[in-house]
Amino acid sequence: MATIRGLYRLLLVILSCLALFGVHLVLSFLDVGLRLFKPTWWKEGVLRVRLKGLIFKALVKTTGIRLETTIEAKEPLSDTRILFLGNHVNYLDIIALSVLHPMAFIAKEEVGRWPLIGPLIARMHTIFVQREDVWQRVRCVRALQRGINSMCYCLFPEGTTTDKLVPDLKNWKAGHLLTLRDPGVRVIAAGIRYQDHEKLAWIDNMTLAPHLWMVLKRKSIIISMQLREIDIQPSDLNDLRGLSYRIRDEVAALCVKAEQALRPISASAPCEDDEEEDMALMVSSGELEAPASRC
Repeated sequence: MATIRGLYRLLLVILSCLALFGVHLVLSFLDVGLRLFKPTWWKEGVLRVRLKGLIFKALVKTTGIRLETTIEAKEPLSDTRILFLGNHVNYLDIIALSVLHPMAFIAKEEVGRWPLIGPLIARMHTIFVQREDVWQRVRCVRALQRGINSMCYCLFPEGTTTDKLVPDLKNWKAGHLLTLRDPGVRVIAAGIRYQDHEKLAWIDNMTLAPHLWMVLKRKSIIISMQLREIDIQPSDLNDLRGLSYRIRDEVAALCVKAEQALRPISASAPCEDDEEEDMALMVSSGELEAPASRC
């Protein structure tokens, strides 16, 4: 059953990629034609990421991914000039956040070289950066300063995925906050937590294909996201590192809150197929008494 479920979801992922390529081709054609007239209403970037969000929303519904989201913002979210900052667990973070709101992302340079996926996300206004190169990081900040005027962006300041409950302060970067020196940019902190968080985290140079197959075969995928807008005053910009650490602490608090929101869901969630099989085998062999729990 798990294999059939995995194949079905893999087919949906492939269809979603094809749909994204179709969106790219159509919008690229329209952009070339409309650029001659330069209509003020034409915002190709915003439309592209908005359609990406709709495709991901359909993918989430058809694959059974469950999103539990709470957002606290001072005013409705706009299509531009919002910077989302959060912890990073795996590639599903991108899908979950894109469903929440249209946005583009900052990604490491090697992602742009992935077959099929790399060229696709490059067309979605992704900014790629080689984090070991200081000048590349400077160019990334400048590209973000330009891009955020036409759409919202999300980045993960740790620069990598992790299975920890809260972001690591040692890896938390502050340079991206130079973007906030442009007046009017809003910051929203995001805490992301998964049911079976440690199992689903994509870390330590794990190979993509086996990890993706494991995720696709799961009976349930539940993602808890807690988001909150950060109140930033002009005086806060005089100490960007201190502001960055304050945002990190906010993200950490939201991660804990997201974990707490998962507890009642996890208590009533069904076991995975593999867990049921392992438990049945242990019961039949006499190693374990038949449980009276939810499994």
